[in-house]
Amino acid sequence: MSLLHNAGLIDEFILAYIPVILGEGIELFPSIKKQENLKLTRHQVYENGVALFYFSKA
Repeated sequence: MSLLHNAGLIDEFILAYIPVILGEGIELFPSIKKQENLKLTRHQVYENGVALFYFSKA
C-alpha cells in the first residue's frame, strides 16, 4: 500500500478499530515517505464495538 500512497494513487483510507488488547501496537504505514493531511469524512460504529473511519485527502 505504501507504493500506491507514495505514487498518489489512494483517494480514501478506511481504518477499522477493533477493540482487542494486543499488548503493543504496530506501525500502520512504516514506509510512507510523505506526510498527508487527511480529513474524517464519515464513520460507522457497530454494536460489538468495531468502528470504521473513512478519511480522504484534506
